Amino acid sequence: MHERDLRALLLVRAIEETDTEGAVLPQGDRETATRETLRAARGEEVLRSDGTLTRAGERMLLDRARRLEPGLVTRHPALESLLASAPARHWSLHLLPLGGLVLGLALSALDESRRINILAFPLIGLVLWNLVAYAVLLAARLARGERSGPTPLAGSLLTRVRNRRFATLRARAGRIHAPLARALERFGREWQAIVMPLVVASGRRLMHLTAACVAGGLIVGMYVRGLVFRYEAGWESTFLGPQGVQMLLNAVYGPAAALTGIALPSSTAQILELEWSAASAGADAAPWIHLIAVTAAFYVVVPRLVLAGLATFERRRRERHAPVPTGLESYARRALGAAGGRASGLRTTVASYAYELEGDRREGLTRLVRAAFGPSSQVQLEPLLRYGDEDEYAEHLNADEAPLEGCLLGVMNLAATPEAENHGIVVTSWRDRITRARGTARLLFVVDEGPFLERYGSDPSLAPRLEERRELWRSFARACGVPALFTDLGRIGRAGAADPEAIAALNRALWPAESR
Repeated sequence: MHERDLRALLLVRAIEETDTEGAVLPQGDRETATRETLRAARGEEVLRSDGTLTRAGERMLLDRARRLEPGLVTRHPALESLLASAPARHWSLHLLPLGGLVLGLALSALDESRRINILAFPLIGLVLWNLVAYAVLLAARLARGERSGPTPLAGSLLTRVRNRRFATLRARAGRIHAPLARALERFGREWQAIVMPLVVASGRRLMHLTAACVAGGLIVGMYVRGLVFRYEAGWESTFLGPQGVQMLLNAVYGPAAALTGIALPSSTAQILELEWSAASAGADAAPWIHLIAVTAAFYVVVPRLVLAGLATFERRRRERHAPVPTGLESYARRALGAAGGRASGLRTTVASYAYELEGDRREGLTRLVRAAFGPSSQVQLEPLLRYGDEDEYAEHLNADEAPLEGCLLGVMNLAATPEAENHGIVVTSWRDRITRARGTARLLFVVDEGPFLERYGSDPSLAPRLEERRELWRSFARACGVPALFTDLGRIGRAGAADPEAIAALNRALWPAESR
């Protein structure tokens, strides 16, 4: 999926899952987009048999997001820049390569004298610095593979530019539209992990272009100054003699000499003729300027441009094939009503143990399921499983070999004390039933906090007592091998809608975890 398309899809998802009241994106628009998308899809499968999203499902979600995008931009024009602008692309990012070019020009004029020391900085220092950089990049690539990132300078610059732009948009939204600000905050958290590979690739490209510009500036500066000044080339050293100088010249300028045909000094006498002393003032600098330019291009400019090209290719590849994030299966169920692979309502079978679901609690459970799995989800409430009937119930489930799809939702009461010989038998029988199904079926184990909160709501020690009770049930759930969802079903029923936190917690608690 292209990065731009994925950005639009995740923004729409963040808005839908945080804006439950339809303040940012009206419910009518959502339903219309869903109908038009399903009509265009003509019954294509959304989910595979193992619960993962199909390519057709991705296209349907993207098509639906595109249908919703014009209305979003019309109501909230500030979103247009967020949807249109690619990450890590801003005019200010060109300042770093430009600064590298200026630095290279400055290096060429570092020594105001009209002499070029063929052994000294900037050329040899620049070459050595780049060789060390290549070794570090190679070691990082071998050690960490794709996780190796840009240099701290490039990486921090790109991250700061991107975060500043997004923070400005979010702050502006927060002043005029709180629900939109919450949606943007959710989008920012999800987008961070997806956009970082693009930032890394852009950081590498920026780093290599800057290094190439430094060497390019050095080359241009030396030629420009050579046009208006007469230079003499030579060497002087406290520690090196003629033989050491000859070895160093062959090592540094050897490739350039082979490419240009300019001969390097081959004898001690020729080396001594280049030494700055009372008897010698060096030699004509023109051939050495050519050698310096070709050497800088050989060691720095060409390799850096090749690496920048590879980073550009990697960035474009990641833009065109951005990784699809986790959790889209649940979103597809809610947005498209995908169950059993096709767009329809998800069937949820509710089994309540030693706890009667009535009134607001039953309504809250229905609202939570439909908010999480789609408005057309079917909720079937089984007869109450009474305390003492655990063994008979477990035998019944063990003998049931019928295909199972959708979700088996088991409910228990937080106010009760979980017991392995009672509650444990029921939960493990639910778990084993889902295990035997080996399909798209999921188990959701809900512990309703409502009765406990009603009993101790006025108690000053409610918070620690509630956390202690939650930890007791968490330990029990871990012993049974399944996660638990803690929520107040009565509150959801009275509120008339499930909040985004409850929906997110529900998706995290599904067992087995959805295939990614």
